[in-house]
Amino acid sequence: QKTLLSTQIFNFLEDTEFSELEAAANLHLFGADQLVIQEGDFGRSTYIILEGLVKVFCKDYEGKDVQLATLGADQFFGEMPLLTGKPRSSSVVTVEESLLSEISYNKMRSLMMQYPQAKDIMQSYLKKRQEDSRKKLAEAGVQDRRRHPRLNERLLMRFTVWPNNTLPEEMTSH
Repeated sequence: QKTLLSTQIFNFLEDTEFSELEAAANLHLFGADQLVIQEGDFGRSTYIILEGLVKVFCKDYEGKDVQLATLGADQFFGEMPLLTGKPRSSSVVTVEESLLSEISYNKMRSLMMQYPQAKDIMQSYLKKRQEDSRKKLAEAGVQDRRRHPRLNERLLMRFTVWPNNTLPEEMTSH
């Protein structure tokens, strides 16, 4: 309870709303080096770290890990899919044994509708985390594929449909 209440997105809740939130939360105990969420997944839950430490990272285009953040008790993650509807933009793995509280999309959505300040707090965290991630990816030399002009070039291709029995000899040998 104390940790949930000290998390910035929940510290303004009344006792009754907090009790509802606490009842709706699922507790998960993860050992060290366990994957919590995977980049690209479509989950929309938000996680609050009650105890422990987690590492947030994504993969570059060669499959190497790029660390974006380390989060500890009283912090949360998983807000991007909740707010944007997009898949998870990064993976999260535990650094040490960690106790996490998972709050469902529906519960977070109803909380944000009832308390707009919760949504404001989450949106400000989202913007800050997106900026931090862009900086760390740039420092690591990872470019955004959508913004890199060379990666957006279109290749001209031409397809020809041939009946099976009339394929030229050089094509049937491949």
